[in-house]
Amino acid sequence: MTTENAKEVLSSEYHKDNLKCLYEDLLFSDYTNDIEMYDYSSDSFESVLQIGKSEQCDIKFFEVLLTHNNESRQVNMAQEMFKIMRGWYVQNAIVAFVTADKKNYRLSLLTTKYDLDENDRLKRTFSNPRRYSYSLGCGCKTKTAYELLIEKGRVNSLDELKARFSVEVVNK
Repeated sequence: MTTENAKEVLSSEYHKDNLKCLYEDLLFSDYTNDIEMYDYSSDSFESVLQIGKSEQCDIKFFEVLLTHNNESRQVNMAQEMFKIMRGWYVQNAIVAFVTADKKNYRLSLLTTKYDLDENDRLKRTFSNPRRYSYSLGCGCKTKTAYELLIEKGRVNSLDELKARFSVEVVNK
C-alpha cells in the first residue's frame, strides 16, 4: 500500500484487509497477523476479533463490530473494550469500532498504565477514549489522521503512537 492509497482507505467504508495493509505496509515494521475471535457477547458489540499485534510497540489490534443501537456511544464502547482487554490481559490496543453498515469506523488507541498510589497499591490509569480516537470512513474529515498517522511514517514505540493519537479537537 502507498501513502496515496492510505488516503482512500481512511475516507472509504471499512474493510479489515485494507486496515491490516495500512498497519503492515505503512505504520508498524513488525506488524503480524494474529487472528483470534474473542468469546464475548453484549448489547453493544456483535463481535470482537483480534487481527494483529506489534511486539515493538507492545500493542494488539482489534476489530469490533457494533450493534445498530450502540454506534454513537463512544465512551461506553471504550469502557466495554477496556473490560475485554482486562479479561484477556491486554494493556494496549488499537481498536477499529465499526458501524453495522461498515460505512464508518472509529480508530481508537486504548492504553492502560499501572502505577503505585500514595499507599504503594497498584493503580490503573486508562487513556481518554475521546482524545485518542479518529473518526474515519465515508464522509469523515481525515486530514489530521492522515497527517499524523500516515505522513509521519512508521511508528517505533508506544510513546510515539500515543503522541500521534493525542490530538485535541479544535473547533472554530
